[in-house]
Amino acid sequence: MPRNITDVATSLFAKQEQRQLAIEHLSAFTPTLYDALERHIAKLIKLGVATVSPPSRTKTDDGRECLSFEWNEDRIILIPAQETARMAVDGPELRERLRVYAEQPTARLAVFCQPKDDPNVGRAIHDFYIHPEGSCSAKGIGWVIRARPITEPAIGQIAVDFLDALAKDFDLIWRERCELPFSKEAAGFRAPMGFVKG
Repeated sequence: MPRNITDVATSLFAKQEQRQLAIEHLSAFTPTLYDALERHIAKLIKLGVATVSPPSRTKTDDGRECLSFEWNEDRIILIPAQETARMAVDGPELRERLRVYAEQPTARLAVFCQPKDDPNVGRAIHDFYIHPEGSCSAKGIGWVIRARPITEPAIGQIAVDFLDALAKDFDLIWRERCELPFSKEAAGFRAPMGFVKG
């Protein structure tokens, strides 16, 4: 049956409602995750981990609360995104597993990595996606989580899993593959025989 303009309006209203719900859930999720990260990082410091700093909270010019902390040679920064988006899903297998979440608007808490010695450089390394029905998925540094409910115990575990991924996977997945500058690493490199400049 052909769709009419009323069907289009209904779809738009539904998406608008989903966006609003996702934003409301992000507003609840973000401070709870920040609290959990602060608790767990304090425990790491108490255990003697010297390469992590206590997190600090700041606000962007438009009032969004950010959390940042030092992690080895970098600063990790969590910032709620300004706009809703669809969940980024790579590959057919992952797309099939996360189909329902990839097809709806989500709010997003973005995670950036910034070298301590260069505050003007930042790289997006992870995303927490907050879905309209009140669940969280994540994708980034070496792992993908399916939707989990936004409850305090679940968010506490999400924080532990995130810190675990930073400890185990960040250097392997991101630093080694993405942050080695070719100009530095390939100093003295010579083109192989037969290479012809175009």
